[in-house]
Amino acid sequence: MYSEYEDYELYAHKRSDKVKWVVSFLLIFVLLAGLIGAWVLLLKPEESAPEQNEGGAIITEGEGNGIKLMSAKIAPEDYAANGISAMAETAYQLTATVTPENATNKAVDWAVAFVNPSGEWATGKTVTDYVTVTPTADGALTANVECVKDFGEQVRVTVTSRDNTSVKANATVDYTQKLKGVNATFGSTRLWNGMKKSFDLDASGQPAEVWKFDYTTSAHTIEDEYTTTVKISFSSRVSLVEDAVGVKFTWAGETITSGMPSFDKTFFDKVFVTADGAVSANAEQYNKLVNALAKGIGLFDVEVSVTGTYSSKINIISITVTSDGMNICVEGIELGDTSIIF
Repeated sequence: MYSEYEDYELYAHKRSDKVKWVVSFLLIFVLLAGLIGAWVLLLKPEESAPEQNEGGAIITEGEGNGIKLMSAKIAPEDYAANGISAMAETAYQLTATVTPENATNKAVDWAVAFVNPSGEWATGKTVTDYVTVTPTADGALTANVECVKDFGEQVRVTVTSRDNTSVKANATVDYTQKLKGVNATFGSTRLWNGMKKSFDLDASGQPAEVWKFDYTTSAHTIEDEYTTTVKISFSSRVSLVEDAVGVKFTWAGETITSGMPSFDKTFFDKVFVTADGAVSANAEQYNKLVNALAKGIGLFDVEVSVTGTYSSKINIISITVTSDGMNICVEGIELGDTSIIF
């Protein structure tokens, strides 16, 4: 016969077993949930970044009487595997579908020509200097189209049935305008890398000088439109100036698409400012800044960003700031002998 103490011990033991089973079950559940979650993540397809189109050749698929054409762009890393020249700008593979499906002889021939060979741009030029088409095998329904360089007249790729030469299909090759460069000027001054600027602290509130942009582009059959923005900010070398002055500037740069700011006192105080105010208000800091700028530091980066439908370009122009025309301020004055006796 069990005592009350023994009954309690038995009860406690059974209760402990139940708790262990519950805890074990929970641990197994958490472990399985983690494994399932990891499995799902592994199976989830990786998202790829959107393809960047930098201009160049594009193909418009065509359909003729009895043949249909489809195109697929070939990535540069796949050029060698597809027999594409490493010199090709762009490459596509065209696939012809012959009808009916059970046609006995599906062999085809491929050809390339200017749409308007007598046009102003195409006259005197050979189409294969710009675009070539090469079947993957004799009579093959697939062919590789390579764009060697920019062109200014539409190109037509034609596939023709060998069994019935009246059955053919065309694809049109265009060249979208490609941006090669941009020349930016403000007023009568051209923006160029390493150009020098100095501040005129006797002037203030001067208007910005309006930008003018001249674009250098490729030959093309499809014109592009460009939007240009300009930003100015400190370069990484600003730390040299900050160390010399013993401050941290708080100016974070700004968009100057409307025009290049005048390097006057207004812009000076906007740029060379700390949490305590403009450096020009502190004679000691100002003099240290002038001495630092005397070394000619590439202090500003001007970012010219051009965006179009088919191509874009970003140029970073470094501006060297000098201390030309900036005077050293008087920081204090002392008298050698303050006792005067007459």
